[in-house]
Amino acid sequence: MFKTYSLLNVVSHPHPTGIYRRLFEIAAEQPPVKFRSDQFTRISRITASQDGIFRGRLAMWTEIDPNSPSVDKMSLKEMSLNEAGVELPENIGFNSRIFYFAFREKEHALYIELSNDEGRTITPSTAKVAFSKILAQAGEGVVEEVSVFVGTRADAIEYVLSLKAIRKIEIDLKLPNPDDLSEEHAQALAELEAMKAGRLQATLSRARGEETLVLLPHWRAAAELARNNGSVKTVGKNEFGEPEERNTKNMPAEIEEEKQEEDSSFAAIGRVARNGPELNIIAATVEDDVLE
Repeated sequence: MFKTYSLLNVVSHPHPTGIYRRLFEIAAEQPPVKFRSDQFTRISRITASQDGIFRGRLAMWTEIDPNSPSVDKMSLKEMSLNEAGVELPENIGFNSRIFYFAFREKEHALYIELSNDEGRTITPSTAKVAFSKILAQAGEGVVEEVSVFVGTRADAIEYVLSLKAIRKIEIDLKLPNPDDLSEEHAQALAELEAMKAGRLQATLSRARGEETLVLLPHWRAAAELARNNGSVKTVGKNEFGEPEERNTKNMPAEIEEEKQEEDSSFAAIGRVARNGPELNIIAATVEDDVLE
């Protein structure tokens, strides 16, 4: 049996030693977070770290407003929940889904299963939104900012830039931690850092009479960084002359791993994190900041 997992890139600014575990510990003690309409989410307490990896559970559910009307599905008559004879316990969420995750502290890489033992599923983008809300709440007063990005396929930049005739390129880059950068990428961002910028949002448009846009090395490096710290979008025509848009946001890195019959999902997510598939798509941390 094969299971599918997704990889999220969690970035804290600043990121002193132990900050990621601390953020998850804080989050586990906080109240649920509303993240979509009537949907709420929170995480469980996390396990002790083993080889720099800890595990936990992400839960999401629907909240029903006790003051909202209900409807008789046959007569279509609206009535209050009290009139319908419905009492809602305050501590119960409905239509719940729970998924195991594992976190590699050094690489700030989070693996999450995309289907649970009950057959319920979650998309990488939904997991991103849930963890973004949870960790933003946990980070208040602790760090300046916590960002969560969906890890994209290793060939994402090659694909979006392979349009036959590119009319426009949009790069949206939230600057990673400085010690997450290769020398080549650090040089590409040196000007932005000198300007005290925290984000690059750039649109390049093709000059009249030219066939396609071409990224020079400096801009190519920025695009490569944006792959897992933002997004890159191209607009143009494909090899058939048809209009087309391509976006790294639509190319999540989904990991398939075989799950043995005797495996629990809890054990399986730990093994996936230890093996570290697709870690090459997230720049490894060279050295943690010193905790003041």
